Amino acid sequence: MVDRFNKFFDYLLFIEGDYSNHPNDNGGETKYGITKETARSCGYKGAMKDLTKTMAQKIYEQKYYKAYKIDKIKSDKMALSIFDFVVNSGNYGIKKAQEAVNKVY
Repeated sequence: MVDRFNKFFDYLLFIEGDYSNHPNDNGGETKYGITKETARSCGYKGAMKDLTKTMAQKIYEQKYYKAYKIDKIKSDKMALSIFDFVVNSGNYGIKKAQEAVNKVY
């Protein structure tokens, strides 16, 4: 059975796609949704076109899933929503998620 993080990772790969370097994308070079800047901050030194799925998985797991404690959220739906949000917006995403939870509870 595939664990929850791997299901989330597969979802991100589906949404984010493979390599991209679109001139209208402020993120610049990306692969699997990971920007060159993020890859470099996680120790990746190679060309973005060569970023492996394994390295992307490690980056997503360490920099987002565990760092933002997504693994502690019991609801899969809520966890995936927040995970996707923080991947795309970082600290802003986690701040807004916390504000939403505070309003509900």
